[in-house]
Amino acid sequence: MSATAAHAIKVPATFDSMARVRSELTGLLQKQRWPDEVSQRILLAGCEAIVNAIEHGSESDDVVRIDFEVNGTFARLRVADSGREGSSVPSLRVEHPPPTAIRGRGLVIMRYMSDRAEIRPIDDGTEVVLEFDREI
Repeated sequence: MSATAAHAIKVPATFDSMARVRSELTGLLQKQRWPDEVSQRILLAGCEAIVNAIEHGSESDDVVRIDFEVNGTFARLRVADSGREGSSVPSLRVEHPPPTAIRGRGLVIMRYMSDRAEIRPIDDGTEVVLEFDREI
């Protein structure tokens, strides 16, 4: 079993940050030799959490904090935003949007792609915690 690799980064709350985050998460998953199927679930759910933090939970001059832990059997991704005036902590128990909707699938994707998911208030913002088991 591999030792746990932990990685913490802060990125500007802009969509330009996404390529860097995806690249770093992919590198850690490859280093731990995670199966592609599970790695893709982590990247999809994790990027949805980061996009939501940028779009709904941060002002343009804020940062998004990302903590990622991965070992041979388990991965945990934490995404924390700084909060935005008037925003509230959403529920993971959202309904599926209608097929014609062009938005509203991020929380559903996070819930179904991860093995365990939680959204909770922190300080002035929100933290999303997504956990994944290596076995598929």
